[in-house]
Amino acid sequence: MKRIAIVVLLACGCAPTSGVELTYRTQGDKVAASRTMKERLDASGLKGTVDLRGDDIVVRLPGATPQRLAACRALFSVVGRFGLRIVGDRPAHEAATPPAGYEAMTAPADRDRITYPWIGDRVLVRTEPVMADGDIESATAEPNLQMGQARWCVSFRMKPGAAKAFDLAAAELFARTPKGQIAIVLDGVIMSMPVVMATQFAGHAEVTGNFTEDEARALAAALRSGALPAPVQLLTETEYGRR
Repeated sequence: MKRIAIVVLLACGCAPTSGVELTYRTQGDKVAASRTMKERLDASGLKGTVDLRGDDIVVRLPGATPQRLAACRALFSVVGRFGLRIVGDRPAHEAATPPAGYEAMTAPADRDRITYPWIGDRVLVRTEPVMADGDIESATAEPNLQMGQARWCVSFRMKPGAAKAFDLAAAELFARTPKGQIAIVLDGVIMSMPVVMATQFAGHAEVTGNFTEDEARALAAALRSGALPAPVQLLTETEYGRR
């Protein structure tokens, strides 16, 4: 498949002709990628412009500081394929073969080994997600003070249909003994497996983890704008326009 180069130009300081050029590569659809990248820039508040130039995608962001440059890198480091998936119960994990409709994934390192001792390094989750990235209405990055450390999380609101489906899943998980878990999956990796402690959530949920502020803001922007058609790889960073 043909590889497409993506170029991101970040204007630095007060001079609109200076900046940093980041060159990415993708094997996906360049038109769809440029559209999603523009939506992510807008959603992140970086307020840049995105233009297609041949096989390249050029993004200009005035006044880029090192912090804004780091935020831009984080913005495109996430593909954004997101889903909430039901974690299998004890009988599912202790079955000789995984039940139909389940698949094994790598369990997160911070899983609850005491309450759920049957979950080892691999965890069974339902193949069909309760909701996916297209079901999200809004998402914001928020600070979350845990155990004296300032961490960041992403709070999001689901569209009405997804909210209803999530409450049905929550009722099923809440009725389990011990209470069931929901796997928060991002780009094929389980970020966390929170225990469902209620039957109704009014369409609101959070993604928690050891996120930095840039990572949380990038994830929120990705959830609002949707997934990239394929990963993008950062190849080079070069300054331009400085004298």
